[in-house]
Amino acid sequence: MAVNSLGAITAAQRTILEEQLVLTALPKLQHIRFAKRRPFNPREGRAVTFARQTRFTPATTALTEGTAPEGETVAYTTTTITPSRYGSFSYVGEELVDKGIFDVVSDVNGFLGHQAGWTSDRLAREILRAGGTTQTADGVAEASQTTANLLDAAELVEALQTLANLEALPFSELDEKYPLIAHPFPLGDLMLDPLIRNTFYYAYNRGPENPLFGHSLGDWMGIRFYQSSDAYVNDTGGSGNQDTYHSLLIGREAYAVAGFGAMLPDYVEGGTGTDIRPVQLIVHGRGDYPPLDQRESIGWKLDQGQSMLNSNFMIRVITASAIDNSA
Repeated sequence: MAVNSLGAITAAQRTILEEQLVLTALPKLQHIRFAKRRPFNPREGRAVTFARQTRFTPATTALTEGTAPEGETVAYTTTTITPSRYGSFSYVGEELVDKGIFDVVSDVNGFLGHQAGWTSDRLAREILRAGGTTQTADGVAEASQTTANLLDAAELVEALQTLANLEALPFSELDEKYPLIAHPFPLGDLMLDPLIRNTFYYAYNRGPENPLFGHSLGDWMGIRFYQSSDAYVNDTGGSGNQDTYHSLLIGREAYAVAGFGAMLPDYVEGGTGTDIRPVQLIVHGRGDYPPLDQRESIGWKLDQGQSMLNSNFMIRVITASAIDNSA
């Protein structure tokens, strides 16, 4: 789609740019996608409250004939999130647009969409990297870790056992599995572990319909693997400034994201089913920049807030990597 001037943009062109902006943001969303998510209603205020019901304990006392038991009292733990507003923009010079060498508006809009998605996901990541239950590779403190302390099958089994013991629930939409979000380097170490590598090798030999080999980077022992180059890296975390990596094994309702940014993971081509877009497109033509009208601008805004709901429902596995990137 060629747009020669943002000042003369048509309604149809604006819709196309809005669609491009949001769809370009989607591939960056890893940390936000497993949150409990809810937009806010501007007519009801910006604050969004998430409620988690306290679970009932087993009723092991036998009933007495003619006597009703005491019953249960419904109780909730609440967390209130007030989203903040984020955004950015880029100027577009008149010469770039006038010469028509390339579709500069569409190109810039694509980069801005990438930035919006990255921003939304980074905001969620920053909550997660400081939350959850901490597990360190081989029981070695993060500050003492070396390239010998890796993410492997044993670390995953330990994390799974911890989540199960804390009664964290898996995701039904992931076929009752827990997602693991990890940086490519520790994931590379993991895939070289014979216990993991052989599982995927045999799954491949049995065909792509095998559930072990059917999604994303694959499934193993109730875990589904997701790779993110923006997973948190502590570049001075280990021994001798060795890089350390925080991989996240997540149970349901561990954290929440509120605001229009919370709608991003549910966006599909054509919209969210409402007239509200998760990311707002902002355009200004040359007439908005006196005195010489030499530039235009295109930008975005989104509203988002995030918080942990239950730190027991996420394990943050801290490891080094044999792929040493600290030099």
